[in-house]
Amino acid sequence: MSILLFGCPRRDSESGVTRTPAWVRDADRAWEERGDSFEEAEDLLHQAYADNQRQTDVLWRLVRLQVAKGLAAEEKRQSQYAFAEGRSLGLQCLDLDPAFQQRRVELGWPNALEVVQPERVHCLTWTTLAWVKWVQAHGAEAAALDIATLDELINAANLVATDEDRGLLAWAAGILAAVRTDGQGDLTVARSLLELALVADPAAANIRADLIFLVAVPNEDLELL
Repeated sequence: MSILLFGCPRRDSESGVTRTPAWVRDADRAWEERGDSFEEAEDLLHQAYADNQRQTDVLWRLVRLQVAKGLAAEEKRQSQYAFAEGRSLGLQCLDLDPAFQQRRVELGWPNALEVVQPERVHCLTWTTLAWVKWVQAHGAEAAALDIATLDELINAANLVATDEDRGLLAWAAGILAAVRTDGQGDLTVARSLLELALVADPAAANIRADLIFLVAVPNEDLELL
């Protein structure tokens, strides 16, 4: 799904010009030009991660990469692994903030989500989508204990998300509304949210697939969106 990409800009002390690190420019260019291959973008991100594992801008891009790999995987086990890896990297990203990590460990997710910093909003959004996709891949019954946490993640993310991220959150919330087995699922709500996500990114084949297979929307209806 397409969103605007933000790096970690730095201000040149002499010129006063805000500069984006070279690796961000290179990785984002490789991502935009990736076609069917993630190799160049993945290599650049892994190098940046090897240089410094505590960079928010590296970690959220790695989460996005794992989501894409999970969506592209030919085998179910591969997709499950990719989404799980994305979730893990996303939690690592969020936990870079000591206040968040302490609250999450000691007080739980709802309390921790109150202190998510603006620079980690992309972490929160992509972690939420990776986690929801992991639940979808495993089956909601097998991941029932994750549902309440995902509700908290989606609610918190919607409060702080940028406009570019809202389509991703609608996608995540739509999937969750369709697959949850706790009695709160609603296919009408799922369809509305997934259609909203598709409007945000009309070329997203994976959202179209979720509309067709999760809520049985006829393909001809999708052409009207």
